[in-house]
Amino acid sequence: MTMNGQSGGDVVGVGGLMTGDMKFVYRTDPDQMPVRRLIVQWGDGLAEYSPGTEAGNSFANRRGLKEDGNSACDESSFSTSPNACVDRPFAMSHTYTCPGPGFPACGPDGRPQGAALATGCWDANFALPGGRIGACVYLPRIHVKDNWGFCTGRCPNATSYITRADGEKCFDGSALEGNAAMRTNECATSVNNLTPPDNAWTYFQGRVIVGPP
Repeated sequence: MTMNGQSGGDVVGVGGLMTGDMKFVYRTDPDQMPVRRLIVQWGDGLAEYSPGTEAGNSFANRRGLKEDGNSACDESSFSTSPNACVDRPFAMSHTYTCPGPGFPACGPDGRPQGAALATGCWDANFALPGGRIGACVYLPRIHVKDNWGFCTGRCPNATSYITRADGEKCFDGSALEGNAAMRTNECATSVNNLTPPDNAWTYFQGRVIVGPP
C-alpha cells in the first residue's frame, strides 16, 4: 500500500487539507476467488465500501507488476488470466482536512490509539514545514475478503473460542455449521475491531499528517 507514492514514513500536508492518493495490490488463493468485499477506511471517520452485497460482488485480483517490471498477470493460471487479474494497483483518492487541536491526543508514538483509530488524533508536538507546531494524524487501512471467507489482517485464535485450523489468518466462520464457538467472525470491520496488529485490516505503514489552516 502507498499513500502519495510513499510506502511508509510521514505523508505531510499543510494549510488545513491534503489530497491522499492510495494505491494497493492484493491477490487471493486461486481456489478462493473472487474477492467479495473491499473496504478502504481513510482513518478520519470516512470510508469507501464495495457496492451491493458480498454474494453479488466479484472483483479480480490486483497483482501489479513483478520485480522485473513485467505484468504479474502472466496467464500462468486462471488467477493470473485477463478475466481474473489486473496488473494495475487499486487506486483511490481522498481529501483529508484538519480542523485544529480538537481531536484526541495521539499516543506516545504519535499515532492514533483506541477509538481515535477511526477518527484521527492530534499530535501537539509535530513540527510542520514552515515552523508551525501541531497537526492532525490519520492512519488509513484496507480490508479485502475472498470467496471462502478469508480476509486481510492477523487474527490469532483467541482463548474465547475453539482453536481453528486457520491459525493466525482472519476468517469469517459465521456460516459454519456445528459448534457455535467455531462460528466466530474474525473479519468483522466494526470500530471496535481496529487496534493493530490483531485484526482484519492492513494498515498504511506510515502516517498521514495534515497541518491546520
